[in-house]
Amino acid sequence: MTTSVAETFWKPDGSAGAGPNDNFSRERRVVLTPSLVRLWRRERFSLYAGGGVGIEQESQRTGLRPIIAHDENGQPILADEFQDISFNQTNGTLLLRGGTIVSLTRRAVFRVEFSLLPRYIDAAASKSVTVGFGYRF
Repeated sequence: MTTSVAETFWKPDGSAGAGPNDNFSRERRVVLTPSLVRLWRRERFSLYAGGGVGIEQESQRTGLRPIIAHDENGQPILADEFQDISFNQTNGTLLLRGGTIVSLTRRAVFRVEFSLLPRYIDAAASKSVTVGFGYRF
């Protein structure tokens, strides 16, 4: 499972902000992709490949205080309340993965994996490389 959250705050003139009266946008994405892999195991070196079907859920909430007028100095006058804009989308997704496991000692292992999400909500493909150490009990 992968989760990402992004928050952005900005003032009516477009400059950065983080106060309670600033415009904001919050985006959250959750990807759940269980997978099955085939393992080709040797004494010290193993390869694996596989994939799975999962779901991806994205939600976004934006709060804007619209400019309703300008004062005599040209400064914007903002509305008292935020306009809320919400967006939710859920899609199915496919995960492909492959990698190698190297036994460093009897219990310690080193792993390198490549993953590919061929269909992502906002991009043609999402690729990742994961490197890790493990311990066998």
